[in-house]
Amino acid sequence: MSRFIWTDRAKADLRQIDREQALQILQVLTRYGNNGEGDVKRLKGSSDFRLRTGDYRVRFEIQADGSLRILQVKHRREAYR
Repeated sequence: MSRFIWTDRAKADLRQIDREQALQILQVLTRYGNNGEGDVKRLKGSSDFRLRTGDYRVRFEIQADGSLRILQVKHRREAYR
């Protein structure tokens, strides 16, 4: 099971999303952390990854100890700007 490290920016992003959608994002993130299931891709020109969950994208890094550092949670129309 992976450990999650949330940046202040990612916490703020998640707080701005409606509760039901935020809970779904957390479920998908937990599933990925537990067994690697999910729609994950490495972003070009970066060491970051993105996890797709509905209309939202979770951008994260994988740390040396295997923990996931959550960088941001954005709607898909804002995620790649």
